[in-house]
Amino acid sequence: MTGRVGGLLQIPVTLVPEISRTPLISVIAVTSLLYAAFARRLRLLSGESVMRKLLISLSALALLAFPVHAQTPAPVPQHGLKAGSIALVVTGEVLPGQIANFRQLVPRLVAAVAEEPGTLVYEFSLQPDQKTYNVIEVYQNSDAAAAHGKHLTSTDFLKELAQVRKITNVIVFGSPDAQVKEGLARLDPVYTSQIDGFMR
Repeated sequence: MTGRVGGLLQIPVTLVPEISRTPLISVIAVTSLLYAAFARRLRLLSGESVMRKLLISLSALALLAFPVHAQTPAPVPQHGLKAGSIALVVTGEVLPGQIANFRQLVPRLVAAVAEEPGTLVYEFSLQPDQKTYNVIEVYQNSDAAAAHGKHLTSTDFLKELAQVRKITNVIVFGSPDAQVKEGLARLDPVYTSQIDGFMR
């Protein structure tokens, strides 16, 4: 399939890929390819007017293939700590002889927490020593983190957890409000200061 550019030459459409979402350098590359495709025919043509028509045609093609909106940088994702999310990494140890009970309790706890709309991540992992565990928690904002605490307090999960594990370290990421800090105070957490980053 072919098409005309500037009424001058026929261009194989297959040489023009879909580049509306590629950087400007891709347009330059395609223009170079088109010029190479024309080289053979240009040997038969001469004169300043022909060259002017060619340059106008290629410029028009580049502008059509690279719309203005494609040159606009993508917006920075408004999620994550910059948008108010709160994250925790909890480290603890399973009490002696309680690993089986711990493994049975965690799935029930996770299923209950999954019902919280503001809890985005709640993952338990066990280290190779089969004693040390980690929990990764991410909440949409301080209100969601506080709601999680209230939810657990209203159940027997905290009592059951106390019988099978002990918390040894808590690291907090983000800027939780005073209510969340008050709820975490008993865990003696470490609060971090964000440098930069994003969450998709």
